[in-house]
Amino acid sequence: MVICRCGFQTVIRTSHTDANPGRQFHCCPRQGTRGCGFVAWVIPPICPMCSELLAKLDRTTSMNEDVGRKLFAEKKKTESSIFHKLDEVFHIHNDQVIRCN
Repeated sequence: MVICRCGFQTVIRTSHTDANPGRQFHCCPRQGTRGCGFVAWVIPPICPMCSELLAKLDRTTSMNEDVGRKLFAEKKKTESSIFHKLDEVFHIHNDQVIRCN
């Protein structure tokens, strides 16, 4: 049951527009100037196979996000290590340059 902003149970109508031919929608039962103008598309039920595919896609997406987070953390750690080594080399080089003078 869908309730409009007026507090009434909506009615289901069918669109006859070029953009949404045959698509059903909920709307306020008090059409015209008295109605609240509420409109919401009816979402058709998903077939069992599509539902299963969506669940697998969601699990795969979650796994890929976890892998991405781990790779990003490892990249940051590697960058930090590289910058630390470069800093050490730079300081060693500067110390040698100073000693040579």
